[in-house]
Amino acid sequence: MREKFNIAESGSLFISALFAMSVISVLLGFFSTSIYWGGISLLNWLAYALNPLAIIVTLVIFAKIRRVNFLTASGLKSKVNYKQMLLTPFITVASLVAFLPLATMFADLLFLAGYSGGVAVPTSAELGPYFLSIFVIAAMPAIAEELLMRGAVLKGLNDKGVFFGVFISAFLFSFMHQNPLQTVYQFCFGAVLATMAVHSNSTVPTILTHFFNNFISLTISSFAPTFLSFGYGNYNYLIYFAMFIGGMIVLVLLLLLFYKAKHKKTTDTVVYEDITFFVPVEKTSFIKEYFLALGGIFTKSGWKRYQTSLENSIGYTPAALPKSAAVSVYIAIGFVTLWWVVALIYGFI
Repeated sequence: MREKFNIAESGSLFISALFAMSVISVLLGFFSTSIYWGGISLLNWLAYALNPLAIIVTLVIFAKIRRVNFLTASGLKSKVNYKQMLLTPFITVASLVAFLPLATMFADLLFLAGYSGGVAVPTSAELGPYFLSIFVIAAMPAIAEELLMRGAVLKGLNDKGVFFGVFISAFLFSFMHQNPLQTVYQFCFGAVLATMAVHSNSTVPTILTHFFNNFISLTISSFAPTFLSFGYGNYNYLIYFAMFIGGMIVLVLLLLLFYKAKHKKTTDTVVYEDITFFVPVEKTSFIKEYFLALGGIFTKSGWKRYQTSLENSIGYTPAALPKSAAVSVYIAIGFVTLWWVVALIYGFI
């Protein structure tokens, strides 16, 4: 039994999961209800509960058919690093501070153009809907989406390169939600989660981070819906920019700490005439590494260092792939993009 899906299977798996969620959507579309609880309809509650189940069932069946170990493929069997786990709530908060302003500005742009869509989340401060939403909207999607996207799909995409895997998985993750208002945030957050999955070789930290993100977002929508409405008109965007810069400064620091928590390389190996030598690696101060990482956001060499760190984390070795290997991935990209465009157009009608 294999331990991971290959790149062709990852594309097919993603399409299968989308199909399963589409079936749920179509079936629920046959019903109508005037029952609302916590500010959203009963059908929305059912969709939130059934979609994660559809994803997990699809993943389990697909793994069985392809004879892939579900636990290893989804990233659940790897040893958990508890230092990394302790960083997850702080990475969540830094991501929210950095990326929510971007999402808000993108939403403002859409609304200015006439978009009228929204996000169906509980808007009531009642404790009943709030606690149910923590389970149905925060926990269940966090588990299902991480097992699928940062587990099975990401590991397959990495066949073509870890850098490719991180950002294509982030793209697929953001567009699969079919909500343009969330796309910018989910892409950025998806890239952070994929980076964490690679550096930890596990989906346990990403599940926890994803849950914290959903939990905080639900709490804000339920008890502080005007969280980013500062009331300063166009000056709000200066605050958003400051939040983004401050959030990124902290987020880069936390991700570097996350990487360092598991990868403390003190020696390198050199093979000469079939003899392996262990050569001490020259230590670089953490402060220097941090500023290199932070400044590297704006340089090609910085992104190259980031790519190298990803590859080193999983011991990636480039391998020749058949030209047809990634066809299913490109089909998945095309399909989910079309799905997103339909949702965008629908929001303008």
